[in-house]
Amino acid sequence: MTTMFPMSEICANCGAVDTYQQLGSTNCFGWSDLDLRPAEMQRSTIGVVMHMCKECGYAWYDVSEAPKNKVMLAGIVSSLPRAKDLSDTYFNAGMIRLLADDDHESAFNCFLNAAWAADDAGDAAKAVKARCKALVQVHTLLKTDGENADLMLMAADIARRAGEFVIALEYIEKIEKCETDDIHRKLAAFERKLAGDEDDKCHNISEAPGIDE
Repeated sequence: MTTMFPMSEICANCGAVDTYQQLGSTNCFGWSDLDLRPAEMQRSTIGVVMHMCKECGYAWYDVSEAPKNKVMLAGIVSSLPRAKDLSDTYFNAGMIRLLADDDHESAFNCFLNAAWAADDAGDAAKAVKARCKALVQVHTLLKTDGENADLMLMAADIARRAGEFVIALEYIEKIEKCETDDIHRKLAAFERKLAGDEDDKCHNISEAPGIDE
């Protein structure tokens, strides 16, 4: 089961005090999506773990935590459009970490969550925008971790879901040239088929042929 509890947080940007729901515990049963979005019940915690200050719009998992380069925070927050929904909140959190700290890993995770939140809301355009932003961060991360098959598989799926099938196939080709295990090869083959069919729908790891053998 999932448990939550209220906690007071002081905004690191404007100092406003508010109470937010904190995730105490959760569980996950079943296969993840190809981009590693978890199964339930963890899947439904996406709206709990990200917080946004109602006064200034600063967004982070704990609004009392500032980026390392706090001196830039106020200017960055004020320059971003106020979030209208959960997807916007994650997107802004990613932009803040990217602009303040050049933190591509945190930005990537936020943009990917922004895409998932847009998926849940049925906003296809917003989901594509967030995935394209996440892809830029993946490209940067792979410059220093070019043999990371897990990250390349995620990139392939993110590109495919954004309709960038050529980019998806390029990542799959890179995976196929790496020394990977049987699971990575089966997932890469499945991604290749989906991208080749120009399928931009959500698919689960369990759908990959032979994955549970």
